Amino acid sequence: MHVPFNNMPAESRVWIYQADRQLSEEEVSEIRAVAENFTAQWSAHSRDLMASCDLIKNRFLILAVNEQAHNASGCSIDASVRFVQTLEQKYQLSFLDRHIICFEETDGSLFSLSRKDIPESVENGRVTENTLTFDNLVSSIADFNSKWKKKAGETWLKKYFSNLHKSVLN
Repeated sequence: MHVPFNNMPAESRVWIYQADRQLSEEEVSEIRAVAENFTAQWSAHSRDLMASCDLIKNRFLILAVNEQAHNASGCSIDASVRFVQTLEQKYQLSFLDRHIICFEETDGSLFSLSRKDIPESVENGRVTENTLTFDNLVSSIADFNSKWKKKAGETWLKKYFSNLHKSVLN
């Protein structure tokens, strides 16, 4: 059963899929409609899940399940991954590439880097400790709302800044 994302309880479980490129407005509209259809039919052990979806910043597909109503099962989670894989094929993109890290500029626009390009981007100042990035591993809507966006220096990326500070001191 599809529920509007804003009506989902804060403790609802979320899965965040980051596209490896910016989606066009047409793609966003199409994917949102297909995702709403998927969540309307999403079930676990023949029981409808109270589920939702959203597409944010033309880059992030979010699926959510109110597990207080009924838990998502392994099979239902597998079904959601297969759904995401069909989107990847249709739109020639990847939602599952964890080597692409997305950042937000001060004007709200996004840019992404491959993990291998992060050290150079830190060194040349493109990414700073205050550059916002996204924690796509948050597990609930409450965490999504409060902890999804973080300063790079407060994430696993902080190791690159400590290396930068060490090299400046030497």
